[in-house]
Amino acid sequence: MRIRISLLAGAALLSGSVAFAGQGGGQNMSGCGLGSQIFKENNNTKGVQSTAATSNGTFYSQGFGITSGTSGCAAESAWWASRDREVFVAANYRSLSRELSAGEGEYARTFAEVMGCRGESVPAFLSLAKEKYGALFPERGSTPSGMLRALESELAGHEALSKACIL
Repeated sequence: MRIRISLLAGAALLSGSVAFAGQGGGQNMSGCGLGSQIFKENNNTKGVQSTAATSNGTFYSQGFGITSGTSGCAAESAWWASRDREVFVAANYRSLSRELSAGEGEYARTFAEVMGCRGESVPAFLSLAKEKYGALFPERGSTPSGMLRALESELAGHEALSKACIL
């Protein structure tokens, strides 16, 4: 009886890893991990996908790759980054309005990082936000999503920040 339960548990674990293997962004159809790296030049037939997914599950390389950003796994997708921005702005809208108008503050600096700006680009980001405050926070109809769209547009049009910040 114990052997049967162990086999069923093992099959459930393996099928779970195979089911999630195809959810890698920008990868071959088996996702990311050791298996997809070994078979990345091959076609995406069911046999190759199954073998790659089994390798990923057997060696737990996909889970490790996702957390470490290796083995062809992206640390964070663009969709999640966009969602993080929306949530951050909605939760901290009033504080951001106050601090971005001054071009400084803890919320403003954290927001710069959430927007993908690092190191030397943070002061330039804060300066741009202060300069464009009126466009980001118009007196009427200002919303968190509207502010975020306006800021993304300003960043995309800024020569240095469009390259320095990861949008």
